[in-house]
Amino acid sequence: IFIGRSPTQAPGLAQAAENDQRVQAAITSIRGAANGRVRHVASPTRVGGNTGVGDEQPLLEFAAQILAETGLEADVKFDRLRPTVSQIHQQAGERAIYFIVNADVDQSVQVHASFPGAKGQPYLWYPETGDKKPLPVGMDGRVALELEPTGSALVVFSPGENPSTVAVSPSPAVSPTRELMQLKGPWKLLLNPAGTTDTLQRDLPALIDLSRQEDDPPLQQFGGRAIYEIEFDGTGLPGEVLDLGEVHDISEVALNGETLGARWWGRHRYALAGKIKPDRNRLQVSVTTMLANLMRHKKDDGAAQRWAGWAPPIPAGLIGPVRVLAAPTAAATGLERRISVPLARTK
Repeated sequence: IFIGRSPTQAPGLAQAAENDQRVQAAITSIRGAANGRVRHVASPTRVGGNTGVGDEQPLLEFAAQILAETGLEADVKFDRLRPTVSQIHQQAGERAIYFIVNADVDQSVQVHASFPGAKGQPYLWYPETGDKKPLPVGMDGRVALELEPTGSALVVFSPGENPSTVAVSPSPAVSPTRELMQLKGPWKLLLNPAGTTDTLQRDLPALIDLSRQEDDPPLQQFGGRAIYEIEFDGTGLPGEVLDLGEVHDISEVALNGETLGARWWGRHRYALAGKIKPDRNRLQVSVTTMLANLMRHKKDDGAAQRWAGWAPPIPAGLIGPVRVLAAPTAAATGLERRISVPLARTK
């Protein structure tokens, strides 16, 4: 299927003219085949102007239409088209492997998916722990998946097993929401800017977006590792989950000197069961930010300016709110595995 113009050039610059001719000859041969397996279709109409905003949904509908017209079957069939949900499919012998991603940075999504070419029992694999669990298959042949913000699911089919078929509906979101305490401040902040051994310190009455601190240029221009510390009283606090709220970008957490894990996708939540002391507790949150805000202010660095000089500030640091939450409902199983990854398992 050729969409828009047919290819005329080969990738790369080595022997470019010769390779371009080979590409053009191959395309001419393919398009000249009278086997009914070659189609040329016009490009979809852009609806978002030059910004590309709003292009995703029409593009998905265009692709679905082409599949329907050609009789091609999608590797994965979702209950509905979503611009933020995508997948790739690989085969390892008879074992079908699917990696499904939610690109939305703010919202979870629940999907029903079927896998027409797969055989056997589907499993949800957890690469960060090495665990797996069987996925029940609905009477309609679909599997229910919950994808956290920027989260993913690795679905692997075991061809030698018959799938367990049950009535399936999307699992409830793993969202323990009963708040027991909010850690508002004051916070002590230690900054380690990337590329230097310098350190900066700040006392924060409340959490802030570092990129918006116009009256404090070292904060506004920061990129690197930011370490936040706070103390709180755990008396009578049966907290099960620590929710960091909004974080940009990678978080690592320690409570009373004990490492709880790291989080670089989805919700930044950590298991607390049995870890809060009934008196003073010290929480440390380390956040590694992206470097765009730092690079855009390096005016004498040409490479940095080409990369980030044009870009607006991006959110940076721990923004919160940081909350201690009650235990989740019984339906939210496997919470600890989904909310935190012990550092020893990320190596």
